[in-house]
Amino acid sequence: MELLLVLVCLNSQKVSPSLSLAVPLQTTLLDLDALARHLADCIRSREILDQQDGMIEDDGLTGLLRLATSVLKHKPPFKFSREGQEFLRDVHNLLFLLPSLADRAQPKCKSHAARAAAYDLLVETVKGSVENYRLLHNWVMSQHMQGEEDDYVSLYI
Repeated sequence: MELLLVLVCLNSQKVSPSLSLAVPLQTTLLDLDALARHLADCIRSREILDQQDGMIEDDGLTGLLRLATSVLKHKPPFKFSREGQEFLRDVHNLLFLLPSLADRAQPKCKSHAARAAAYDLLVETVKGSVENYRLLHNWVMSQHMQGEEDDYVSLYI
């Protein structure tokens, strides 16, 4: 549903042809920063639909992730902002958040297509931003430095 809303918004921003040749065509610029923020909110708030067994794949989530990647390629200010860094953390969690007793459905991206789209979004988010790269590097390193036993104990208690 959110993807449809975004596509409708994009479609309404297209250049409309003029019926009169005397009137020059006017273009409306798309606010990529606002679109990036909206896509981040849609991705964060989307419920978990992907299933580990592959019986259900969340094509909507995959589409949102791919669209967000395309928008971030245009380097909107959101990509380099504090909110963009928080979104980077959220995308990292889409892939690597472990299930817990409180939330056994994690991670949100389980299907191959959703995981590939999330990885692409991670890469695009760190391109051209040393700070974003540093943050992601620290999160990945801290995840690998933790004791493996600590991560899985909570699943079986």
